[in-house]
Amino acid sequence: MATPKLVFTAEGIPTGKEDWALAEGAGAAGEKWLDEITRPHREERERHREIQEYICKLRELSERREAEIAAVQEHACRIDEYLKERVEERAREKEIAEQATAEVEKQFRVLAEQWYIETMPLSSYFEKILHPAYQKLLTLGEAAVPFILRELEDEPNDWFWALRIITDADPVTAEQAGDMEAMAEAWLRWGRENGYI
Repeated sequence: MATPKLVFTAEGIPTGKEDWALAEGAGAAGEKWLDEITRPHREERERHREIQEYICKLRELSERREAEIAAVQEHACRIDEYLKERVEERAREKEIAEQATAEVEKQFRVLAEQWYIETMPLSSYFEKILHPAYQKLLTLGEAAVPFILRELEDEPNDWFWALRIITDADPVTAEQAGDMEAMAEAWLRWGRENGYI
């Protein structure tokens, strides 16, 4: 096997390269030796290139994941804002409904007390239900139904006409008609089934 020669520049400075390919008599053995000593460098460069590609793919994947996370966070913020608005809106609606209910209850109590006092001595059913306070109670509409049913729970009284007019229902059977307690129980059962009490 030929001895390798150093390669020099035109000025005579050695370049650090061994000129096996050009060395006299190097031939195939020189090329094989050169291939063997340069193979680790080529393999290292190939590994380095693969690692760089892998790092680039990881970076792209990371950027995509960050963008997805940002989008999810933004969506979550929007949902959170929407839910807060809905909760506040529901709270306002509930407050308004409670105020309205309290106002209806107040009106009902005043009119019911007036009706009780002024119709106590009356024996005529028609005079009782035609009393102005009773008629005003009818104008309170469906909002008055829970209060009328509570009155029936406390003591059966002539509230059946008002309930029929307001609800357009009549759960009292022909057998129960005329029996105040049975009629009251029929209406209370109806009130429970329909969510009024």
